Amino acid sequence: ALGTAYLISLEELIKMETDATYKKELISIYEEKKAAKSNKESPQTSQDVDKYVGEYEGGRVVWVEDNLFKYKRDEGPALILKFRASDTYKITLPSGARTNQPLPSLKFNVNPNGAVTDFLLVFDEDDLQSQGPFKKLN
Repeated sequence: ALGTAYLISLEELIKMETDATYKKELISIYEEKKAAKSNKESPQTSQDVDKYVGEYEGGRVVWVEDNLFKYKRDEGPALILKFRASDTYKITLPSGARTNQPLPSLKFNVNPNGAVTDFLLVFDEDDLQSQGPFKKLN
């Protein structure tokens, strides 16, 4: 019941929010919570995300640590990846960290053989704003 009430509250906040940036972040939170409630969230184990793990162009690295799926660029902080949809993971901040801008998702591209070739950083849920692709190096 608490999870349903939380989703309803988020829906109301989304309807009332006038700031576009904050509204996108609320929508992102809503979709993540809805997926988790529907048991669609992928377990964060090395088996489930092993095909994505590796080094990518631009000093980007994807790995599993402490049962969390993580991403970082160069010497930046480790960020947590949370399942959004098939081959797409939302970048989230570690607990307690804050940002004043929406974070992108990593959309992994997989070839017909099931191997990951690269990923895009998707800044808009409609795929209108993206960076990449960043080729998988190993």
